[in-house]
Amino acid sequence: MNEAIQLIDKYLTQEMVGPAREILRDLRGDLLTRMAEKPVVGQRRGPTAFWWMVHNLVSHPLSEVVFWFGGRKLADRVHDWSVPRHRPGAGRG
Repeated sequence: MNEAIQLIDKYLTQEMVGPAREILRDLRGDLLTRMAEKPVVGQRRGPTAFWWMVHNLVSHPLSEVVFWFGGRKLADRVHDWSVPRHRPGAGRG
């Protein structure tokens, strides 16, 4: 991606005007945003939708039951066990 940004910078320094300049400026901003994104986290690889289903239908209720019986650390481990690989902040919140 660094090469792409360098190429865009090269064209932006020229006397480019109009919509092409705005498109390049937006593209450069998008590339910089993607480069700054947080790394992928989570334990489970594979079909993301499947692991979110397991996480929501199995891990959440099970971790609550474990928590009720005083096992905070174990409850957190049960909860985090099924989290699929994802970027922090991505998803429904």
